[in-house]
Amino acid sequence: MALLLSEMYDDVVLTPFSKDFGPDVVASRQRSGYAEKAVVSCKQSQTKVGPEEIDRVSGIVSRERATRGLVVAPGGFTSREAGSPVSDRGATPGDRVA
Repeated sequence: MALLLSEMYDDVVLTPFSKDFGPDVVASRQRSGYAEKAVVSCKQSQTKVGPEEIDRVSGIVSRERATRGLVVAPGGFTSREAGSPVSDRGATPGDRVA
C-alpha cells in the first residue's frame, strides 16, 4: 500500500506495527498551496469490514488532523451502508486495493 501511495504523495511513512489503533500508513503532499494528509488503515484479513472500522478511521482522521482517511480491506465491506456516511467524516472505503 505504501508503494502505491508513493506514486500519488510526496511523503509516505509506513508506521511501526503496534496495537495502538493508529494509522498503518501516513501520506502527505502539497498541491497548489494546499497541504493534504491521508491516513490509511490496512486490513490483512479476508473478513469483511463493517461500519465500526470506518468510524475508527474517522476518529484517526480527526486525531491526526488529516484531510482524508482510507480503509483498505481485501475482504471487502459488510454492506454498501458501511461506506455511506463516510464522505462526511473524511474516511473512504478502498475495497480490494492491492
